[in-house]
Amino acid sequence: MESPKEVFAEYYIIKVNKFNDVAKDSLDEWIYYFKNNKLPTTYTAPGLDSVFSKLKYDDMSPQSKIDYDAHQKEMAISYGVIETAKFEGIQEGEAIGAAQKTKEVVINSHRKGISTSIIAAITELSENEVIQILMQEGLLD
Repeated sequence: MESPKEVFAEYYIIKVNKFNDVAKDSLDEWIYYFKNNKLPTTYTAPGLDSVFSKLKYDDMSPQSKIDYDAHQKEMAISYGVIETAKFEGIQEGEAIGAAQKTKEVVINSHRKGISTSIIAAITELSENEVIQILMQEGLLD
């Protein structure tokens, strides 16, 4: 059987009102924040950077908060547009590369004397498409 100490979390009560506002370590920096709801810029305790950002937001006027939130939303939308464009660009580039490779296979196969019907079977193009590529390259009349 487990003892209560092993089952239940251990809690500490920190009386921030008795804290003298002198931070000697990172715990003191957090206590200073809890007591004063502000932070000196020299504090470096882990996690305080996100608290500092939140405090800056909380200090904004209502209109500034609305403007900031709108800007953040626009930034998120812009990021999504950029990521979508990158993805589509990669897809398009891959398609162009595959088409170029198929064209090279058609040309090289024709130069080696392979018939257009066999080239069509190899490249999974129609025979008319193979002939059109060869004509564009000036290899057929």
